[in-house]
Amino acid sequence: MPTGWKPFYGNLAHEKADLDVTRTLMPTLFRLLITILFLAGLVYAGMFALVSFVEPNPKDVTQRIPTRELLGETAPARPAGMPTPNVTSTPEATPGQ
Repeated sequence: MPTGWKPFYGNLAHEKADLDVTRTLMPTLFRLLITILFLAGLVYAGMFALVSFVEPNPKDVTQRIPTRELLGETAPARPAGMPTPNVTSTPEATPGQ
């Protein structure tokens, strides 16, 4: 029976005798590192493909900001001589109701 790494190693007595465990099985840490390196390579290849094959479309973005927000005013300035509006958050009770 040829010696080497057997991914589906069973618990049979004759296979244990033919398999040198210290030499042929890949340790778990190496398998983990190889798997992580492989996945990192896939991510790197994906980023490289995006950079190489995708062209961004530049466009102008304009957003209007009112002057009162830039100056920190909470209410718009009223022209001279204009009365302040009588606005409340709760309605007044009228005498007829």
